[in-house]
Amino acid sequence: MEANRPLQLLEANMRLKLSGPDYKDKDPVKSLEDFKARVKAYESAYEPLGKWEEDNDLQYIQVCWCLTQETA
Repeated sequence: MEANRPLQLLEANMRLKLSGPDYKDKDPVKSLEDFKARVKAYESAYEPLGKWEEDNDLQYIQVCWCLTQETA
């Protein structure tokens, strides 16, 4: 059962997203196609966590580039 957990989470997430405002009152087949295209676009920019992060149960890492500009 544990081996199916990632698939179950993905399916639950898809159902949640497809019931959200982006897809409200839209054709469910076209909505699913659009959502899969979004996921594919996200995957192209996704960088998986390393072993240490996975071993320490870090779900994600957010990096913010903060630039400041001082004026006189």
